[in-house]
Amino acid sequence: MKKSLIRQLKSEDWVIVGAGAAILLLALLFPRWMPAMPKDLSSAGNWMSAGAMFLFLLVLTGVCQRILGRPLRRFAVSLLAIFGVALLSQAVASIPAIKRLGFEAVFFSVIFGLVISNFFRVPEWLKPAIQSEFYIKIGIVCLGATSGWPGGCVWTRKPRRCSPARSASAAFRPPSPPAA
Repeated sequence: MKKSLIRQLKSEDWVIVGAGAAILLLALLFPRWMPAMPKDLSSAGNWMSAGAMFLFLLVLTGVCQRILGRPLRRFAVSLLAIFGVALLSQAVASIPAIKRLGFEAVFFSVIFGLVISNFFRVPEWLKPAIQSEFYIKIGIVCLGATSGWPGGCVWTRKPRRCSPARSASAAFRPPSPPAA
């Protein structure tokens, strides 16, 4: 019984739930320490933020890969290349003309991924970190977990307060008496 439970918790779906829970717990306990992807790379501080985000993702996904029993050989280099494509997507999306059209970095990440996978042979060294379904599932867990907070509040580097009008419980409060 105990071994089957441990084996079940080592499945990809449960590891993803654990990774999402870890992200949310860290964001809740240490909101100012959570890395954030910068909108542009125009300053040294933004490059440092991008580096912190890469290290966070490397540790998180590396731990997940280890739990799942997947090889970590060349994983860091592969993840760095994929992160580079994400930075390129962010840079393209921040071009004013493209920004006016409403295209975001996710769109360009998908386009770049499609171009690379359909027009070029993906090198073997790049394959260890190409796990789009894995990353999407972690994002869905995090997004789903935050939708239950009053007003959909999400803790980020700079926590914002939810206004009472946006909280779910505000709909059930009696109106306040008028000020005298």
